[in-house]
Amino acid sequence: MIADYPEIGKPTDDKNARIKIVKDYLIIYEVDEKDRLLILTIWDS
Repeated sequence: MIADYPEIGKPTDDKNARIKIVKDYLIIYEVDEKDRLLILTIWDS
């Protein structure tokens, strides 16, 4: 879902990073200048 709609995540203080909540997980990611999805971290909440 994130790969198809990268803007779906909530923006963060970092202009490039976004957060998406999926079940019990927080996925923090960014999309680079070549439109590649980069997963920065996954937190189990």
